Amino acid sequence: MNDQNVPVSRTSSASTVARLISTQFLPTWRYVVHTAYRTAKNLVYPPVCVNCGRVGFVLCQYCQAEITPIKGTTAPVKSIKALVSIGVHDGPLRATIHALKYEKNRQAAVILGKLLSERVIPQEWPFDIVIPVPLHVKRLKERGYNQAKLIAEALASHLETSVVADGLQKILATETQVGKSAQQRRTNVESAFSVNPAIAPILDQSSILLVDDVCTTGATLEACADALLQAGAHTVYTATASQAQYTDSSPGTATDSIFLP
Repeated sequence: MNDQNVPVSRTSSASTVARLISTQFLPTWRYVVHTAYRTAKNLVYPPVCVNCGRVGFVLCQYCQAEITPIKGTTAPVKSIKALVSIGVHDGPLRATIHALKYEKNRQAAVILGKLLSERVIPQEWPFDIVIPVPLHVKRLKERGYNQAKLIAEALASHLETSVVADGLQKILATETQVGKSAQQRRTNVESAFSVNPAIAPILDQSSILLVDDVCTTGATLEACADALLQAGAHTVYTATASQAQYTDSSPGTATDSIFLP
């Protein structure tokens, strides 16, 4: 990647940022090692396209071409500077995210990270670090991994930056957002996230790239961004694998189609 696409630090303590990230959080070299392992494994057990079943691909080029792209950026809530996504949450993209979240197909995160990087890099956002949206410890134990973290790691490898894997913590075990109105979703995740005290020193006036798998109403991203800004962050950019089409038609609420241009 050329120099103009490398995120530029806005903090006055760049050495402190680098030291904390390299000693306490996931460095890029570990992702490279995992990638090499997956490559070797694929030679013995080749992947199968999660959408059409073609052998040799996690998501084949034909299915990638069927993704409905979302062009440009949006700013879903005041606490978020901008949001980009690969595409609409349907078809092959939905199948890939589903395979990652519910079928334990971690390789799906690799292709999602690559596709998402193609949306993030052209923006030339001046962020300092990448932070994934966290899962509550209970859900993390059930699933075995945080899908947003895996996507963030894959994305960061293309951005030549590091992931602060545990930068945020989900401190409340909230109910599922499915079936809730936009306002109910915001209420459900209000104060559900907090900043890991260990990274507080590097947040002062820093710019963050917040990563998640799906954006529906932006309630979760907003709650996370609020926690980061309250801890001293200067700006929060967001990137999600997909954006779900959502219409809030609850009683007393005007129909509100969320985000999609």
